[in-house]
Parts: sequence; C-alpha cells; structure tokens
Amino acid sequence: MKRVICVIVLICLSFTLFGCSKSTDNKPNSKKELAKEIVACFNNDNSERLKNIFCDKITSTHNKLDEEILSAFNFIDGNITDYDVKLSSEGNEVNEGITTKNEFSLRIENVVTDKNEEYLIIFAYRSVDTENVDNIGMSNMIIYKCENGETDFDSKITIGRYVE
Repeated sequence: MKRVICVIVLICLSFTLFGCSKSTDNKPNSKKELAKEIVACFNNDNSERLKNIFCDKITSTHNKLDEEILSAFNFIDGNITDYDVKLSSEGNEVNEGITTKNEFSLRIENVVTDKNEEYLIIFAYRSVDTENVDNIGMSNMIIYKCENGETDFDSKITIGRYVE
C-alpha cells in the first residue's frame, strides 16, 4: 500500500513540476549569462539566436522583429569589447507561496566597442509567467548611443515591445 501511495505521489509531483512549464532550454540561466549571450549575438551578428531570446508572444506577433534586430546590429558600430551588467528593477507576483510571475529589467552599461563607440542597452525579461508561458523571455530592448559616459536619449533603437 505504501508503494502505491509513493508511486501516485511521484506521478502527481512530476506532472506538477514538468507538465505545465514551458521549456526554457534555449533561454540563459542567469542575468549575467543573459547579458553575455546578448553581447555575443551582437558581436557575431547572430540574429536568430537573439530572436530566440525574445518571448514567443513577441516572435509570433511583432511583425518588424527581424527588421528591428538587423537595424540594431547596424546601430552598434564595431564589436563590443567591454560592458557592465546591472539589475535595473525586478518584481515578482506570488500566489499562495508560489511565484506566478517574475520579471526584471537589466542594463548592460558602459558598453564600449573596438571602435571606441559607447552604448547603453536596456531590456525587459520575464523568467516566470504561469498564466501565459508565451510571455517568458525578453519582450523589448532599447539601445542608446552614449558619448563621454552620457546617454543620448534621442539616439536610440528599439527592438520588440513591452508585454503586459
């Protein structure tokens, strides 16, 4: 009898843990790893990999995503050689002790290229959304041109759009 109960509990637990979750195998595991992956996409002109970091909702509904990614690759002059990563904001929604939504905004600051150009990259990323798994991933990115450490908020390019 104990064996039957153990087997039933294990089956229920496996459905709970794996049955309703979106696979995030193609998504980076940490914030620094995510920033590193994005920088690598720009340095290698890897538009497909950058597109895969975006959430399914954006990749399936944002018609200009490919065009915006290519524009961003052209906007950054040279290969990124140095940068810092800072968490801008983070928020969670919790229901009965379970995180139902986690979203953060990350800043890739002090971006310097091999052509001595400076940029600031800011993006929103949702790592958990139990109500809509299509929202898991990056929703939007804004890249600003900088000069002498000052951000030029008029010289920017946007990829994607914020997802509610």
